[in-house]
Amino acid sequence: QMCDVVAENFAAGTAEAWGVGYTAISKINPKVIYLSCSTYGQYGPLRFYPGWDLLAQAASGVLSLTGYPDTEKYYKLPDYLGDFFPGNIGALAILMALYFRNKTGKGQYIDLAQSEALMRLLFHFTAFKLTGTEIGRTANIDPAMVPASIFKTRDGKFIALACATTGQFEGLCAAMGKEDLLRNAVYTDPFERLKPANARALTQVVTEWLKGQDLESVLRVAGEKNFPAAEVQDDYQISQDPWRRQRGSVILFHDEMYGEIILAGPSAQLSKSPSRTKWTARPVGYHNRLVL
Repeated sequence: QMCDVVAENFAAGTAEAWGVGYTAISKINPKVIYLSCSTYGQYGPLRFYPGWDLLAQAASGVLSLTGYPDTEKYYKLPDYLGDFFPGNIGALAILMALYFRNKTGKGQYIDLAQSEALMRLLFHFTAFKLTGTEIGRTANIDPAMVPASIFKTRDGKFIALACATTGQFEGLCAAMGKEDLLRNAVYTDPFERLKPANARALTQVVTEWLKGQDLESVLRVAGEKNFPAAEVQDDYQISQDPWRRQRGSVILFHDEMYGEIILAGPSAQLSKSPSRTKWTARPVGYHNRLVL
């Protein structure tokens, strides 16, 4: 009766069949907020189908937009975004339900489908409505700005570079020694730059320039000329980064079970109520006394 929120991640109907679904729990505590998070939701023709991250990515349409155009290869989004992103949507829904309960005193049931939550990653519906054409698969290219892609430098490293404004594009042209591009209306007009043929040509110009540049020199000139660029970093670089250690986004943590390990810190820095990690895991049976 003291519980504010219950969350379950079983196939549709499972918690109800076990007697711990919303029907039973809400009779004990009418103010409870109960979240059910499954791949296909609690009703509909697929509700009893098993599902995981990969299936949710497929059923949501997200997978159809990964990979390179003019190929038959699609790429799974890394890690388990089909689990993580719906989990975040579920947390937001719970907060909205808590806000509603604070105003009305009423609890409620939340039905969240992974395959639907992932659809919120897509802006392609709006783009198709506005333009009448599909964006399709864009590989490493940002379809909303040009040049914007991932490039390889002379020293074998990779860099993300993207110019959204005219000033940033001018800075890039100056860095490349390609000020002549600024005298061509095909490239000075942002909407002209976005046209596929022009975008490919401009991306190729940047690709060739970066083939002759080392990563550090590009990052330095990006700061001088004021255009956005960042190294593509791997997990090891991120975990060892002094700046992230200083901010607390990567922390060294001493765990009673595992010893000293590297963990991700809080996603956001709250000034009045900063978060902290107390433990990572407990051994089997650790909470038996509390639960039983």
